[in-house]
Amino acid sequence: MFCRLIIYCGCVLTALSVEAQNNADIKKGDACMEKGAYSQAATFYKKAANGDVMAVSANEKLGKALIALEDYKNAEKVYKSLASISPVGAINWFYYGQILRINGKYVEADKVYQGYFKEHPGDPLAEEFKNFEAKAKRLLTDTSDYKLTNIPENTAGSDVEPTFCLYDMCFISKGHTSDQQKAYDLYMRRGGSESNPASPVKLKGDIKGKLNEGPATFTRNGMEMIFTRSNYKHKSADGTMKSGLYHADYDSKGKKWVNIKPLNFIDYNYDFMQPSLSKDGSMLFFASNMKGGLGESDIYVCYKHDNTWSAPVNLGSGINTMGKEETPFIADNGTLYFASDSRMGLGGLDIYGATFNDGVWGHAINLRVPLNSAYNDFGFISDPTGKSGYLISNRPGGKGGNDIYQFILMH
Repeated sequence: MFCRLIIYCGCVLTALSVEAQNNADIKKGDACMEKGAYSQAATFYKKAANGDVMAVSANEKLGKALIALEDYKNAEKVYKSLASISPVGAINWFYYGQILRINGKYVEADKVYQGYFKEHPGDPLAEEFKNFEAKAKRLLTDTSDYKLTNIPENTAGSDVEPTFCLYDMCFISKGHTSDQQKAYDLYMRRGGSESNPASPVKLKGDIKGKLNEGPATFTRNGMEMIFTRSNYKHKSADGTMKSGLYHADYDSKGKKWVNIKPLNFIDYNYDFMQPSLSKDGSMLFFASNMKGGLGESDIYVCYKHDNTWSAPVNLGSGINTMGKEETPFIADNGTLYFASDSRMGLGGLDIYGATFNDGVWGHAINLRVPLNSAYNDFGFISDPTGKSGYLISNRPGGKGGNDIYQFILMH
């Protein structure tokens, strides 16, 4: 009897020890995710899961880390296992369909979506992904005359988030640096051509910190900039530095950016990023994961009053979903372009265009191929004519993880 008690207690202590270690690994993984160290996070989550499909929390976090790494092959395996669990696999069944979509397995994705919605007929996404395979075939039909070109300034690093400043293009990059540092910096592309590429110039002034800077948006005269930067001096309640939106003035004499100030509405506990100013500078669109949103990140707008901005207004369900909406761009004709991973589309992130009608934003339309692909496509911007511009994609054939592509409408 005494021996059996010893063995029982030993088993209990071992189980508690394993559980404690698993929880410790999950916390380490969470800390890595906050810092953007997704590969390290995946390692900790994988260790915590230890191959057990019933370790739901660890596997869910592992899946998200793999998506952040764009390792969709292994993410598919994780979500396939999660989707097999009932009832905790309900939302993961939908995510499994999303991963299949990203991997170009449209027939399999269609079956998964059908199975999910059969069990959840009241789900608001039901209509969006109804008859997925047939809708995907239509989006794969190229009815445009767009020509896409990988711009020569792309590097083996990540080059993203283009925007216009006067007649030049500003973008952010990790690749245009000699010390191979990991933070994004703001660069200006001045002139150049496909045969004779320009050398991007790093923006000067008080806008360079030790962490990420950009993306940015500019007033039409090029004298003011609103840009994303890490909140160096303000940590959030969880001890991390989120992204904030900041204003800067251009010193034309010194040719540098000065007077850096945070916008009045940001909250250091959340991310505020990817700004886009309207033509007259009266509206500022951006993405945020602030409290009260509809999904992981939503698109908001603020209105300028004198030298301050109104409280953020969520654009609503016509634009935002339970997933990620990001990289808004407000065109001169009033069309809002943005990327989403939870609308009917071909890949991870697809690009959509939407209009403002009857007091609401909605009627989002997928831009189809070749602007969209089975991969991540986002960061769309266009010139005033709407016939040329840029977008970001990690589709095959690029120079790095994410590249900037120029598009031109040929007719």
